[in-house]
Amino acid sequence: MVAAVGVAAYLIVVELGISAGRIHHGVRVGDVDVGGLTESEAVDRLREVGAKMRSEPVVFSAEGLIFAFIPREFGWLPLERVAARRASDVGRAGGLHVAAADRVRAWMSGVTIRWPDRLNNRRVGTRLRALERQAEALGYDLDRPEMRRRIKRAIWSWPREPFYDIPVERR
Repeated sequence: MVAAVGVAAYLIVVELGISAGRIHHGVRVGDVDVGGLTESEAVDRLREVGAKMRSEPVVFSAEGLIFAFIPREFGWLPLERVAARRASDVGRAGGLHVAAADRVRAWMSGVTIRWPDRLNNRRVGTRLRALERQAEALGYDLDRPEMRRRIKRAIWSWPREPFYDIPVERR
């Protein structure tokens, strides 16, 4: 029993030493691994990847429909500093129990922070109306709320998948 307590104490000290001043291993912002980086290194990494994400096309297709866009067309801006701050807070915020649970979760299964971002919903709505008209012309109904969710998930994904499905149903 004493040995187990000693080993646990040793592991806690080692974990605190490894993570001192750095984002805990196992922490990701979306699909971008930032574990082990300092907060400023994470901002730089996220800025680099975010610039690529902002310019890389996203393509959806289904039943003769193609919906393609570049995230910057929708005014998408990844907020790298906010993301790095949230990643840095994993295992350090929320009190002792929450912080300890976050640290264990980061080591065991990883912790994923959603990309904080800005998106121009009016531009998205305009493009969705055009897609909806195309779908109707082909005899389909577009599930607009689901398509909005898929657009967000596709924007946050990295690296990009070649195609995502458009949620349509035959009329």
